[in-house]
Amino acid sequence: MRKSKSQPWMLGRVPHGFWDLAENRLAYMHWLGEQLGYAKPDDWYGIQQKHFKQNYGGGLLASHYSDSPQNAVREFMPKRKWHSWLFSRAANGYWQKPENRREFMLWLEKQLGIHRKEDWYRVTKNDFTRHGGLGLLNNYYGCSVAAALHEFKPLMQLDEWRFETVPQGFWNSAENRSRYMDWLGFKLKIRTPELWYGVTVHDIRENYGTTLLTMCGGSIYRMVSEYLPSFQWKPWLFHYTPSGFWEDSKNRKEYLQWLGKELGYRTPKDWYQLREHHFLRSGGSWLFAKYYGYSPLRAAEERYPKFKWNPDRFRSAGKARTTEKSRRNSVAGCVA
Repeated sequence: MRKSKSQPWMLGRVPHGFWDLAENRLAYMHWLGEQLGYAKPDDWYGIQQKHFKQNYGGGLLASHYSDSPQNAVREFMPKRKWHSWLFSRAANGYWQKPENRREFMLWLEKQLGIHRKEDWYRVTKNDFTRHGGLGLLNNYYGCSVAAALHEFKPLMQLDEWRFETVPQGFWNSAENRSRYMDWLGFKLKIRTPELWYGVTVHDIRENYGTTLLTMCGGSIYRMVSEYLPSFQWKPWLFHYTPSGFWEDSKNRKEYLQWLGKELGYRTPKDWYQLREHHFLRSGGSWLFAKYYGYSPLRAAEERYPKFKWNPDRFRSAGKARTTEKSRRNSVAGCVA
């Protein structure tokens, strides 16, 4: 702070009616600016209540400016256009007025150099914070830039999931979830339902769907089956089956029935040909390991529990296959 000669407000209580005179209030503000080292108008955006109280102006601030430093600055420089949000705090009730919210958004748009819709997807909470709009974002838009933009440009069609934070309750809407899946399918070039089987968790996370995936228990199958409920989905053909899926015997039997058809099995005896690689190639590797203990026999028994199985036929078929493979390798070695 700069030192200055004694002023009336430095000598204790000012005379009655002293602050009622505009020239006295303006004289104090000139003096305060010197004390705080303010050299240009924008410096006044940093003014706070404590600066008045520490410089003999607490009574003035309370009696004439409703404890608002911003009100004092506006009277001090009435011809300058002040942005309320650039002060340490906006005036009480300022953000309740739609015209004030719109004024801020127009100003922010210019400050960030936004010219098209795509530019808005890069705007974050930190951008609002740096430009004095944190209170607005938190208190009126649930910390969502997308929600702010909905009010600012209501006719703009937004992909809300591309923002840092979606509006509150966004994913609770089936319509919004379907819109996201439409967009994701287009982004991943999915033209037939079967192509959804190839979508990975990484694909979802890289395309703003982490929250939705979490809501679906981490299961892409659950996301897709809601999106296209009429399609006959095979959960085991996704990279991961839903949690607890194989614990249900109905699901295991459905898989085995499907697997038999895929392998062309028509009678129980055909199942003697069943081997581990059939499961590995058909989305059943975890089932084969955890529920059947790598045993084709146990799988066949669940598929046809009333059939009288001969365990030796599974073992002999396995040995025959191993012997044939060894023979071919031996012949190939001789030829080489």
